[in-house]
Amino acid sequence: MIGHQDFQFRNLEILEVETALESINPRKSTGWDGVPPKAFKLGARELSGPLTAVYNSCITLGEWPAVWKKGEWTPVFKKEDPHEKKNYRPITVQVTINKIFEQLLSKQLNYSFNDKLCDKLTAYRKNHSCETALLAMTENWKISLDEHKVVGVLSTDMSKAFDSLYYPLTLAKLKAYGIRGNSLKLLDSYFTDRYNRVKLGSTVSEWERGSRGCPQGSAFGPLIWNMFQNDLTYSVNSNSNINMYADDHQFHAAGSNVTEVHDKLIASAELASRWYRSNFLKGNYDKYQTMTLGNKNNDMDSIIIDDNEVKSTKCLKLLGVYIDNRLQFDEHIANICKRSSQRVGVLMRLRNMIPTDTKLKLFKAAILPYLTYSHLVWHFCRASDTRKLERIQERALRAVYCDKGSSYDKLLDMANLSTLQNRRLQDIAILMYKYSFKKCAISNAMDGTEDDLIWDEPAEEEDEPEMNDEEDMYDDRLTENQWNELFGHSDEEDFDGF
Repeated sequence: MIGHQDFQFRNLEILEVETALESINPRKSTGWDGVPPKAFKLGARELSGPLTAVYNSCITLGEWPAVWKKGEWTPVFKKEDPHEKKNYRPITVQVTINKIFEQLLSKQLNYSFNDKLCDKLTAYRKNHSCETALLAMTENWKISLDEHKVVGVLSTDMSKAFDSLYYPLTLAKLKAYGIRGNSLKLLDSYFTDRYNRVKLGSTVSEWERGSRGCPQGSAFGPLIWNMFQNDLTYSVNSNSNINMYADDHQFHAAGSNVTEVHDKLIASAELASRWYRSNFLKGNYDKYQTMTLGNKNNDMDSIIIDDNEVKSTKCLKLLGVYIDNRLQFDEHIANICKRSSQRVGVLMRLRNMIPTDTKLKLFKAAILPYLTYSHLVWHFCRASDTRKLERIQERALRAVYCDKGSSYDKLLDMANLSTLQNRRLQDIAILMYKYSFKKCAISNAMDGTEDDLIWDEPAEEEDEPEMNDEEDMYDDRLTENQWNELFGHSDEEDFDGF
C-alpha cells in the first residue's frame, strides 16, 4: 500500500466546470444557503469562469471554505421501528457550489486510485454492482461444491460505519496512498470543522460541530470510504475469501468438512474484529449471520465473535437477495412474488382510472425492478418459480391494457417487452460480452471456464409434473442452440456489432 506515486490535484479548466454545471439535476434539493441547483444550471456559462478561479484558489492554497463545510441532515428512514433514531440514515444536503467542487475533485481521485483498490471492493465503482458481487461469490461457492467441499459464509455489518470515520486515521491512510502537499492539506481542511444541523420540513436545529464521519450523499464519501477500508483485505486470513460492499462484509471459506470451514471463518472473523477495533469501527453483531452450504447432515455450529454468538441459518439476505444453503433461491422468489403481487393488486384497482401509458410507466418503474433485480444470480432457480414470475408480469400487463383475452406473447408485443426468461438470457449474453472485453469487473472467482459460469443444471424439483411443449420455454437450461444464438457473435469488437 505504501509506495504509490505522489498525487496532487490539478487545476480545473473552465470548460470542465461549465460542463459540470450544465449537468446539474435541477430537481435536487437546495442547500442551506437557499440557492437552488437550477440557478447554477441556467447560469453555467456565466458562472463557470469565476467559479473556476475560486476552485483553483482552493486547490492552490489547500483550504476548503468554511461555509461549504456546512450540511443539513435529512433523516431517511431505513426499516424497523420508525420511532428509533438509529433506524434513520442522515443524508447530508450540501450547497450546490460545494457539490460541484467535490464532483470535479472526486473524478481526479477516482482516475488515479480506482485501479489501485482491491477487486473485492465492489461498491461505488465503475463496472461493479450488487449483481457482479453476488455472482462472484455464488459462482465461487458452486465451484467448491462441485469439488464436493463444504462452504461456510459469514456476513458481518458495521454500526454507523460512515459516521465513524476517524479523521486523523483517514488522512494518514490517504497520505500512505501518495496524496501529498496542498492536496492532502485540502482534504485535511475538508474534514476539519464540519458543521451539521437537522432539517425536518421547515424546522431546523442548531449547528453542531462534527468530529467524525464522512458526509453521506457527498461525492467524496464513497471513494474515501473504499480507500479507508481497502487495507482490510490485507488483514484477513488467506484461508478465506472476502467481499466488501460498502459496510457489508462477507467472508467465505471452503474445506473438506464443517470443522475445517468453521476454524477458517473463526480465524478470519478474529482478524476482521481486530481491524475494526484498530480503525475505530464497531461491529453490529445483531446483523451478523453465518450459513453452511454442501453439508446435508448438519449445519455449522454457531460462531462466537467477541463474546457474541452468531447463529447458523439456512438462508442469508445478501445485498438484497435471499440466498439459501441449497442455492435454489426459493425464499427469494417467494419474496419477489409477494412484494410484486401487492403492487400488481394496486395496478389492478387503478386499471380503469388512469391512462394506459401511465399504467405501463408505473409497471416499469414500480413492479418490473422487483422481477429483475440481480436476476442473473438466481437465474438457475426452479422452473416452477420462473413460471410464477412470468405469471406476475402477465397479470400486470393485463391490468395495464385491461385485456383478459389476448395471449401473453401479444401483451408483450404491445408493451415492447420480452419474457423475463429471455431478458435474463439477454443479460447473460451482455455480461459475458463485457467480461470477455474487460468491460465488466468481476473478481477472480469468476476466472473459470465458460462451462463453470453458464452451463449449469436447474435446481432439482420435487414432484414437479412433466412440462409440455408450451412450458418448455421456461426451462432454465441453456441448450446448444440457445448458446450459439446468444454467443455466436461474441467475437465482435464493439458492442453495437455484438
